[in-house]
Amino acid sequence: MYGNGGSVDIEPIIRRFSRASKSYDDHAVIQRVAAANLIERTRDAVASAGIEPSRILDAGCGTGLYTALLANEYPRATVTAVDPSTAMLDVARTRPFASSVDFRHASSLGDGDTYDLISSNAALHWSPNLAASLAELRIRLRPHGLLTCALFGPQTYRELSTAMETAVGRPVRLPASRFPDRVTLHDHLARLFAAATVAQVEYTQRFETLRDLLTAIKKSGVRGDGESPALSWTRGLIDRIEEAYRSHFGEIVATHQILIGTAQGEQAL
Repeated sequence: MYGNGGSVDIEPIIRRFSRASKSYDDHAVIQRVAAANLIERTRDAVASAGIEPSRILDAGCGTGLYTALLANEYPRATVTAVDPSTAMLDVARTRPFASSVDFRHASSLGDGDTYDLISSNAALHWSPNLAASLAELRIRLRPHGLLTCALFGPQTYRELSTAMETAVGRPVRLPASRFPDRVTLHDHLARLFAAATVAQVEYTQRFETLRDLLTAIKKSGVRGDGESPALSWTRGLIDRIEEAYRSHFGEIVATHQILIGTAQGEQAL
């Protein structure tokens, strides 16, 4: 589901999410915002397509935050939820659901498993090869089925990036800089599907201190594979970054760029 052949090693990212599995729900504020937006767009897309999903795949379910919305929205459907983190799946299985959900490791999907609706919240931007991941999902989509997804874009955490570069005096690349932009996501979807749209929204979080922001990033696992080049996070460095943050922006804010894609129908390959 997460593809391969890219320049990013997915294993450290999975390990970070696994370590954050028990604290994730307490800090997944923006992931909940993305999920709420995605379920609304999915509801509209399903109605427009005139389909009644009986088999649904939640690709990259994490702790099941978005899975619960899918199960509530489509209680008659069979929902299969997959994730590459066993620790995340263990947390998801403890959550109450409106209907039965089959949680599986991402590697355990059968070759012939197909779905009327495939939906993915806050997961596919971590793929080292987004085009390959979407192509794999397309194969699992039934004819005239629907794919919906919410991804974070490359402008996510742009204030933090600016403050870090000011503090260290050289370019610093955050994992979010590798996330796909709106045009890239649309191009990938358009190559695979006969109909594709991508909407974009932004949300801003505010924090009392830089440490609060860094804690939220750590506890939700979204540090990814870390900044490049790697920094030594001393108290002095954190203080310098916070000073640069307040100098540039007046407060500690974090903007999240959310891309919401929908696609239906098979494009000839």
